[in-house]
Amino acid sequence: VLDSGYFYQMAAGVWTLALKYYFTYTPSGKIKTLILMYNAGGNWLQYISLKYYYDGSDFSSGAYATVLGADPDSTTFTVDGVGNIITETSINYTSGAWVNNEYETNTYDGSNNKTQKITQVWDTVTTAFVNETKGNWTFNGSNKETYYIKQSWNVAAFTDDSKKDTYYDGNGDLSYDLTQDFDGTNWVNKVKNVYNAGVSVPAAIAENGRMVHFLLSPNPTKGNF
Repeated sequence: VLDSGYFYQMAAGVWTLALKYYFTYTPSGKIKTLILMYNAGGNWLQYISLKYYYDGSDFSSGAYATVLGADPDSTTFTVDGVGNIITETSINYTSGAWVNNEYETNTYDGSNNKTQKITQVWDTVTTAFVNETKGNWTFNGSNKETYYIKQSWNVAAFTDDSKKDTYYDGNGDLSYDLTQDFDGTNWVNKVKNVYNAGVSVPAAIAENGRMVHFLLSPNPTKGNF
């Protein structure tokens, strides 16, 4: 299976074929391999190669990636009985050997919504994974996200970084969301997006209290992008 991508050349006023994607699939229709090639002056060169692996229940169990000019990466997964990824371990091929890179642990609620992700990175000094970040999500009865908070590991505990509160109207449509950063003492407003029953109204986006631009987009909860 082949897909392709084009870049628009402003000076020439034409679309130029720039990328080609080659896919193969498993018997059940899941992606088995992906090769991305790019147009280098008329010569097609391989840029990214991905291989995906599945367990006996046809759930994702791993992936292997190579990128032009970089060492390969490999990721392995463990999943629960319905296919939710519980752990994710990534390793890099460096100086002729595979080296641990990152380890993620996910937690889900009874509706299979991800409620927590803890990310750890490999410490070459202690030769162990150490905490880096933690994310927690909360959902309403309709399984829509209402709250997210991101924390970073600070010596001996996770401390607050940022959070986003999401609100819905009586019809269950996204009403607005508010992102705030923690300055060590207080939560400081950063971004607010306001929506109106399917299509958003212009919502001011501010950074450090200063308005920088407006956002206009469809309502993502309706699947209109």
